[in-house]
Amino acid sequence: MSGSDYNTSKCTNPYYDPWCTEYEHEGAYTELQVGPAPTQMHTFPIQANSTYEWSEWFKGYAADPTRIHGSNYTDAVESVNEWMNSSQGLDQNKFQEMDSFFESLSTVAVKPENIINQGMAWGGLREQLTGKPLVPHGACPFTKPEYNEETRQWLDLFVNGTFSNTTLKLIPVNFEIDELWIKMLTNSMKKYKPTWLHHLFLGTYQLETGNVDDARNSFQASINLKPNVHAYRNLALFAPTANDAFDLFTSAWLCWKLLDSTIDPVVANLGKDLSSEIAVWLMLNQKYDELKIFLAGIQSYPLFLSKDRVLHATAAVHVHDGDWKSAETILISHCFPTYGSERSALIDLWWDCKLMEAVSKNGGLNLTKLETIQLRRKIGCDGDSTSTTVNSKCTRGPPNLGLQYAGF
Repeated sequence: MSGSDYNTSKCTNPYYDPWCTEYEHEGAYTELQVGPAPTQMHTFPIQANSTYEWSEWFKGYAADPTRIHGSNYTDAVESVNEWMNSSQGLDQNKFQEMDSFFESLSTVAVKPENIINQGMAWGGLREQLTGKPLVPHGACPFTKPEYNEETRQWLDLFVNGTFSNTTLKLIPVNFEIDELWIKMLTNSMKKYKPTWLHHLFLGTYQLETGNVDDARNSFQASINLKPNVHAYRNLALFAPTANDAFDLFTSAWLCWKLLDSTIDPVVANLGKDLSSEIAVWLMLNQKYDELKIFLAGIQSYPLFLSKDRVLHATAAVHVHDGDWKSAETILISHCFPTYGSERSALIDLWWDCKLMEAVSKNGGLNLTKLETIQLRRKIGCDGDSTSTTVNSKCTRGPPNLGLQYAGF
């Protein structure tokens, strides 16, 4: 995820060269890892019926590049601390004043007319389930959830005791696994005729809690009442063999193809996610013949073909078939924004392409150890490492892929 022009012709190396001064920054971007959660985490623990408050401040900072980009990380951090404590930073007395002010508002009830933006529905749904406010004093109000594609299944259950006929025709997009919801779900199954959606939700809860056998039975019961994408896909995840999993993924895909996007607005998103999952599963299980057939079958869905995992699987098929040119075209022309640690797998494929190209130029003869080393050096495969060997994985790829993520 770079804001630089990695395609500039002024940087002539075939690999990502961070020392090339001709890369131009294009567009402002930033990565912020702030708040109470540990770096790159999304959650933090909090005791029941307690509060957790914090304040953050942001200010532009023109850093000294020699210190920020230097090899001494401690010096880089210290340079930021020095700025923060200087007159250019933020006076700590002012910060404490603002922090105390915001803390004083934490128990003040919010007036409806002062709410600028409504958040997601889950807090309000939880309050409706328990009959109790999540936050006392009205300081953090959660409005009554709207009846929409995200909440309708659970509001049906809460208000009517079971799912409406309209809801049973739509794709579920939210899966609750809290025990209070599951209790309401199982009571509904006792009082009313169980539906495919009852069994699907129950199986999801069972699988999340490690009850594999009951989950398998629930998903199968859901399919018996109505063949559906989620149940087939979930069964594929813990199928006993790869062949069984493939059959289940195939059934899930056939179910998806029967869905009507004019009736349900989430059909396209479901197909996008399912096609990506199936494509990469086939690739990882080296079912290349089946993967070719699957990729050929989604050619009429341009949105699906542009997804990172589908691109990855397509490149892998080309490498498997020895078509390094087609594979390399894919690998060097996309930024793969959703790939973090998996970026190393793309760099591995790129190395396979460069190796195939070299063998082709060598008259089809395999490279000697020395020739392999020379190729690795030519394409910058080892980066700045001095400990890699001829059999080591490449740590650096083409400009658009850059370096392996976080040392993976």
